[in-house]
Amino acid sequence: MLHVNGLAESDKREYDGLHNLLLLNNLEVPQLIGEFAPPCSDMFERCMWKGTQWRCDNLFQMVNTTEGLCCSFNYYGTRGSNFDKKLSTSVPTEPRRVTASGYQTGLSLILNPDVANYHTTDIATTGFKLLIHYPYDFPDENAETKIVSSATEAYVSIVPKETYTTIDAFSLNPTDRNCYAYNEVQMSTMERYSFVNCMVECRADQIFRQCGCVPYNLPSNGTMKNCEMIDMPCLSENWELYQTAIPLLNYSVTKLGDRVPQVCDCLPSCETVQYPTEMSYGKLNRTFSYNSLAFFKDINLTNQSAVHIYFNDLVSTRFRKDIYQNWLGTLGTLITA
Repeated sequence: MLHVNGLAESDKREYDGLHNLLLLNNLEVPQLIGEFAPPCSDMFERCMWKGTQWRCDNLFQMVNTTEGLCCSFNYYGTRGSNFDKKLSTSVPTEPRRVTASGYQTGLSLILNPDVANYHTTDIATTGFKLLIHYPYDFPDENAETKIVSSATEAYVSIVPKETYTTIDAFSLNPTDRNCYAYNEVQMSTMERYSFVNCMVECRADQIFRQCGCVPYNLPSNGTMKNCEMIDMPCLSENWELYQTAIPLLNYSVTKLGDRVPQVCDCLPSCETVQYPTEMSYGKLNRTFSYNSLAFFKDINLTNQSAVHIYFNDLVSTRFRKDIYQNWLGTLGTLITA
């Protein structure tokens, strides 16, 4: 009945009936989704960070993504957090960092996919979807995505790529250098400016203007109404406003180099970090294994998944955004000629 992706339609009377049922129970859609979503404590059986076992609720919090509610590690994209208040004082104020490479110094997890409770899925498999992204970026389709199936052990090695902007380039105005620094634009909901964050806020603004509400999984500054069941027909009719790369754009690039018209007025980020990954996996079988006995202690392995996420090396590829030629270079070219 909850057709919100534009692929199907449902009778408006069904939405109205469900809306009235939620009102009788004093529930809103975000609360309803939270009730149906499995809690992080049920999904994580064991967590290890940099070789030390941690309580999983100290590392993971429930956050909104374009995929729905997800359990997130090292996420600082929005103001505030969803950690338990009793644990909030132990959560670092900045993203956790590693000091070495290799799976022993990264994040290792034992995940319980709860296969018995699967009904319908977007992907024909059981397991988990990993979204790997910058800690201050909203988790959306732009994130590096990997699938970890049930009853497997996966090793996900990250080979990061960074782009930075020089001081000379920063001396230009943002339009000329074609980028914004993370602190040059004040965001309404996100902690820092980035192209990803700007676009997700733009999508939320566009759908709010059209339907008068914001889908539960998009960021809201608290002044915009959350979409309820009676708003679902409008969301279904205008799904392209918040589920496409550029809202309100029906445009074909016919010539390489053509500039795509911008609706959101979002410039690229002057500093970016991308996380390309390589993954290898196999069947999870502890019958003849003797390593990391403590990590698997007292866990009866049935359909669980084990995943190790780590940096492949101590170094990364770094790209520079700079002025191609300044007045001194131009003068030197003229003198040489």
